[in-house]
Amino acid sequence: MLCIAGGGARALAGPAVRDALAHGGYVLYFRHAATNFGRNDDRLTGFENCVQQRNLTDRGRDEARTIGAAINRLHIPIGAVLASPFWRTRETAQLIFGRVTVAAGVRGGPAQPDDRGRYGALHALLSKPVPAGGNTAIR
Repeated sequence: MLCIAGGGARALAGPAVRDALAHGGYVLYFRHAATNFGRNDDRLTGFENCVQQRNLTDRGRDEARTIGAAINRLHIPIGAVLASPFWRTRETAQLIFGRVTVAAGVRGGPAQPDDRGRYGALHALLSKPVPAGGNTAIR
């Protein structure tokens, strides 16, 4: 199902979703694929060090490849591909789309649950109009 927000809010299902995405103009927001919850990011000293992060499992890598194959099979045009600096999100985007641009705003701010502005940069990315003919992927 595709939920279209804004003034013309509506939900699409089935072939209408593929048709809408084929014309572009949407932001596709993905969460990262399956990770190893036996690990965490407590020892993280920098995003480039994947050893200190919770990373994708082999199942997660397979999930991402399957999503990418479906997007290709359905001929859904993808423009910009943005991911947070975490290795798991970058790897998910790379496996789905074959490319990625790291954008710190995708991550949100410091982990302070009471901070209403924590996801302001992400909200701005999700709200940015996307021209017809392509879709923006954020993960």
